[in-house]
Amino acid sequence: MLDFNSVNQAEYDYSMNYGQPQATSTPKKKSKRSAKKPKYAEGDDDDEDEEPGKLVSNKEKVIEEYLDGIFATLEKPDNVSGVQLARLWKQEVREKIYRDSKTLSFKSLPLVQHILDQKMDELFEKSYGTLEERKIDAKEMAEKYTLYFNQWIDCDSHVSFKTAKPKLLGGINIKDAWILTFFAFLTCKRNKDDNMLMLGLVGASSSGKTSLFESVLMEDAHVATSEYGVGRYSVGKKPLILFHDIDIRTLVYGKDVDKIKAIARTETCVAKVHSHTVTLGSLFLFYSSNERLMNHEFHVDTSAKTMMNVRNYPTLVHQTGKKRIREEDLVAVQSRFIECFVRAVPPIDLNELARMAGFQRLHGIYGLYPRIIAILEKYKPQDFRTPYLCLYALKGMCVFANRYNQVMDTNIKDKVAELVYKMASPDLVEKIMQDMDEP
Repeated sequence: MLDFNSVNQAEYDYSMNYGQPQATSTPKKKSKRSAKKPKYAEGDDDDEDEEPGKLVSNKEKVIEEYLDGIFATLEKPDNVSGVQLARLWKQEVREKIYRDSKTLSFKSLPLVQHILDQKMDELFEKSYGTLEERKIDAKEMAEKYTLYFNQWIDCDSHVSFKTAKPKLLGGINIKDAWILTFFAFLTCKRNKDDNMLMLGLVGASSSGKTSLFESVLMEDAHVATSEYGVGRYSVGKKPLILFHDIDIRTLVYGKDVDKIKAIARTETCVAKVHSHTVTLGSLFLFYSSNERLMNHEFHVDTSAKTMMNVRNYPTLVHQTGKKRIREEDLVAVQSRFIECFVRAVPPIDLNELARMAGFQRLHGIYGLYPRIIAILEKYKPQDFRTPYLCLYALKGMCVFANRYNQVMDTNIKDKVAELVYKMASPDLVEKIMQDMDEP
């Protein structure tokens, strides 16, 4: 009879002296035979032997060298256009590859097209002369911006400002409000429920509207396309939507009217962007056009006796023969903007302005510092119906104060700090000035 106790003891002694007992061996299953590679895949074995982490295999390097060798043999015939040359070269390359390998001719076609595009780009670059842009000192550009901006905006005989909701201005002059808002567009992101009027710039063409105003805004603005589509309001992180040189009826007719009014008042607004919808954040809004949204008037001299005559420039929204928009609907849109209207080219040297390099956003910011400081010095906090009109300007100057000092070779920080303490409530002073010490 088998003694189980002796067997267990033997196993215990063996495990203590030599480790765990070996498990009973089981017959191995016969491994499945790997499928044989087809002939067209036999050349891919090199990829399996590549070092891990390599982005380009040896086979790809060989193919690139092979194609480079073919492209090096191509000749450029005379009197052949760029399109004809690209077609000719592509045909020659395909024929040479096809003679060597029909498979490679098919597999390498996208790479051939890519290399061919690069070759054509190089030829086009060499066939045109390129002039280097004239670089002008940033300080000089900022000073010129100050000069031209003030000459243009202060030409009261040619420039008018109008809004359908003057109560929102409080005790601030409408021109000063337009300038402060324009500076906010350049320097700040918009806060929800700031109760601010947005801006329009309309009137005579070739009068400096683009050179002085839109050029400095476009750098960091989303320029809305004139065509309706799913990318029209794809603004990303940009704080400003700019409607450039639009038909003024875009603001009062069509699908975008309610959306434009909602954006102007920072109300919740949903827009379709590609395959889904997004909720737009708080955005500034600026439009430009050759046509007027508002009614404007000018007081001009009509005789040597300096008698004043009023000239009216009514809105151009209404068109003869087309459905007339209701007055209350028109006022609803007009109540969300301050419109600047230039009735004729101001008497400034636009020829010199055209010869200069274009103004950039920073030129506009630095160039407006003296004007913003002068405006804020005229008013008290209680003059502002909405405090954001003042707070945006203060925050913008603090953010760019150090860079302004470096470019303009001056010290503006003390003056800015003085205005912050004068205009902002004590609980906001530290938050507004926290960017001033950053480089």
